[in-house]
Amino acid sequence: MAYKILGVDISRHQGKPNFDKIKGHNVSFLFAKAGEYMKDKQYPEWDDPEYKRNRAEAKRVGIPFGAYYYFHANVGASDQARHFLRIVNESEKPDFPLVVDIEVTDGQTPAQIANNLYSFISYLEKRGWTDIIIYTRNGFWVNSVGNPTWSKNHTFWLAHYPRTDIITEPFKYTAKPEGVSAGIHRIIWQFTERMQLPGLPNMDGNWWLGTDDEFADLSGRGVGEVTVPSEPPVEPPIEPPVEVVQKKVRILADKLSFRHKPELYNGDRPFIPRGMIVTVLGKERTNIDWYKVQTSGGDVGYISAMKGYTVEV
Repeated sequence: MAYKILGVDISRHQGKPNFDKIKGHNVSFLFAKAGEYMKDKQYPEWDDPEYKRNRAEAKRVGIPFGAYYYFHANVGASDQARHFLRIVNESEKPDFPLVVDIEVTDGQTPAQIANNLYSFISYLEKRGWTDIIIYTRNGFWVNSVGNPTWSKNHTFWLAHYPRTDIITEPFKYTAKPEGVSAGIHRIIWQFTERMQLPGLPNMDGNWWLGTDDEFADLSGRGVGEVTVPSEPPVEPPIEPPVEVVQKKVRILADKLSFRHKPELYNGDRPFIPRGMIVTVLGKERTNIDWYKVQTSGGDVGYISAMKGYTVEV
């Protein structure tokens, strides 16, 4: 079987590829990493630094564009979904439905992974982002996620690499994709992680396995197609504030941001010096745990409550 609709997927690892050359190699679609939520990091919401450029360049040269989010099963579904939507809403919206990339267990059971992923997808769907595509490997999906029955309603983008050599002429690649379990509807096949088109960095290569009509349909779901529910969706509950008895702590970190709001992203971010003793007035949780503190000079603000940044005195 000869395939004719070639795609690539990229992230910051490809740097700043030349999109005119990508277009010149007859690439018909492109997916880019939007970000991931890295638990236990000081700033867990990690945005791929090249995402906005990749979106803008794909638009400029006329390549249908999609966004994927690297999912972690041990992180709250709503935290990750809110992060994903923040990223895609800060640029022109993707052309394809959103993609969730699930390929690690993070120490969770199949039931835990499936339930958290279902919650993540449901959060996106309730906000008008329908037809979510699932990227994974067939064996991982069956053995580590359990191939849940609800996934029958989704299309899949499956990774399977029959060849391990460098592929420079993908349109001569005619191997038939194998090994798809019953009930998994594969629409995209990632056939290599070693595609090197002239003048471009190493990229993942993908074939569209659906019909031309399906491609036209799915690649036109983006700009202007996101519907707004008639009733505003109910936000998932944020964990309630933790009651904290006032105490004093000493700053251990060399540079710890002192913020006017318990948010990761705001412009007012002076540093609070190592060794300073502050009074903890309370504890709040938004995306991470925060201490509301008061300095000896009377200034009130927020610092990260993560372990290792302070010590009680």
